[in-house]
Amino acid sequence: MNSLDTLPRECEVGGQSKLQPAVTFQTTNFQFARLSQHDFACAHLPGVKFTMADLSQANFAGANLQQCLFHRARMQGVNCAEANMQQVDLSQAQCSAANFTAANLAGANLNMAQFQDAVMAYANLNGVRTGRGGHFARQPTNFRNADLTGADLRNADLRGTILTGAKLSAARYNPATLWPSNFDIAQHGLIFED
Repeated sequence: MNSLDTLPRECEVGGQSKLQPAVTFQTTNFQFARLSQHDFACAHLPGVKFTMADLSQANFAGANLQQCLFHRARMQGVNCAEANMQQVDLSQAQCSAANFTAANLAGANLNMAQFQDAVMAYANLNGVRTGRGGHFARQPTNFRNADLTGADLRNADLRGTILTGAKLSAARYNPATLWPSNFDIAQHGLIFED
């Protein structure tokens, strides 16, 4: 089933409100699609399949992407600021230099995804799963040099992830947050919440 709604609606991203043409796709399959630099700002796209799609530098700011499938998608430089990405599958997605500022990624599957140099400041990563990355043939989830300032890391499973050079100041965690082995919480300015 595929539905498209083209009536304009008001959209607020980054504290600014503007009139956007409303785009709604439900359970659409964009597998292998070439959508580089496409503008999906404020679109309603729950459950859409973007498996192995080229989404590099696409704009998903403020979009509803709940339960979308981005498995092995190319998402370098994508803008997902303030997007609702609850329970998405970003496994093996290439998200280097992407913008996830204040995005809601609660419960997302981030197994083997690559977020090096990504901006994820104030993102909700509550309950994300990274697959532990322990198998020798698998590459771990990579947050190298990512900005996770103020991110919600409560209940997140970050075992086996690469956090080298990641900015974690004021990020929140709780007793259920699982860290990589040899990760020193005290060196990063994290905030503990019980």
